[in-house]
Amino acid sequence: GARPSGGEILDWLELAGYRLPPRVGWALRRIFSSGTPGQRTVRSLAAEVDLPERTLRHAFRSARLPPPHWWLAAARAVQVAGAAQASPARTLTELALEHGYAGLSDLDGAFRSLFGLTPSSARRIAGWEWLLAEGLRRHAAPPAPGR
Repeated sequence: GARPSGGEILDWLELAGYRLPPRVGWALRRIFSSGTPGQRTVRSLAAEVDLPERTLRHAFRSARLPPPHWWLAAARAVQVAGAAQASPARTLTELALEHGYAGLSDLDGAFRSLFGLTPSSARRIAGWEWLLAEGLRRHAAPPAPGR
């Protein structure tokens, strides 16, 4: 689907070779199961999974993944990409504003930082998996060997 569920994200990461401790899995499930990831903060996420922020960040780092704030931003951007693909007649500016970005330049900066792509190029690429793979390639350590 255009918008992955928390379970789909966990399955995809495990297939990619990442071993996810339960607390990371819980946090990722919460991030991607939310209809509005742009309104969530690392502080609110940590409270939802009942961990101090520092412990949550450490758990992501130990799993060789980008920090929670990256995942919150990536989930929001993936929502925009899915909406852009599902509604080709809508402008990226409309979608940016609808998803809480200040405008197209804000959305463009987020996509370039997260995935190394523009929103218009992401609109042409089917699948959230490819976007997240690009993001992990740029922002995460490879999975630990021995899987």
